[in-house]
Amino acid sequence: MFVGHYGVGLALKRADSAISLGILFLAVQFADILWPIFVLLGIEKFRVMPNFTATSPFIFLSYPFSHSLVALLLWSLLGFLFIILLPSKGNKVLAGTVVAIGIFSHYILDLIVHVPDLPIAIGDSTKMGLGLWNHYWLSIALEMIFLFGGLILYLKTTKASTFSGKFGVVILAVFLAAMQVVSTLQTPPDKPKVIAASGLVINLVVAVIAFWLDRKRTPILAVNYRGQASFSKVPGKQSTAAGT
Repeated sequence: MFVGHYGVGLALKRADSAISLGILFLAVQFADILWPIFVLLGIEKFRVMPNFTATSPFIFLSYPFSHSLVALLLWSLLGFLFIILLPSKGNKVLAGTVVAIGIFSHYILDLIVHVPDLPIAIGDSTKMGLGLWNHYWLSIALEMIFLFGGLILYLKTTKASTFSGKFGVVILAVFLAAMQVVSTLQTPPDKPKVIAASGLVINLVVAVIAFWLDRKRTPILAVNYRGQASFSKVPGKQSTAAGT
């Protein structure tokens, strides 16, 4: 799965609107940021086979450190610890939990679409995958449901403060959706390291754009450091504590 992961990142803004969308995008795509790095280092391997599935030409030969169940549980724990140890204000436990959920969500979504190639643990030959990639339209539909469902939640959680804030995230989502469809219709070059490098760049660039666009929107519903819901200030409205 590709753009569906971004949909989870958009939706998680609803859980803690204080977290930057850029951080959430890095979290949900953390496995796909690690994966190309490990491929470039020769630690993990894949190859290209046109028409391997209806949706993806990639045969993932080995990627236990970035995509196994145990690895992603460990990366999620490290993500949680990293956030709560940061010298910042706010509900760090909530933020750490949201980031950890984002990181681990990658395995759950991949489990739906991948053929049985997702390892359970490092060094374990048991692999899982429900194989939705064998059904082109169903897999594309699921990606779009996650992406635009998350977008709707994000737009309901934040309010645009600038022109770019009003349209930027929508344009980004449409661009990602178009890129997803185009990528499934083209066979990539049989150069794994080139594919890995380009995938890494795309994920990082999208995260940077998300950081910038998220600053152009104001959270409507925030959670303060005591865990109480409160409405943040938006133009034309007064800040009102929940329940008053």
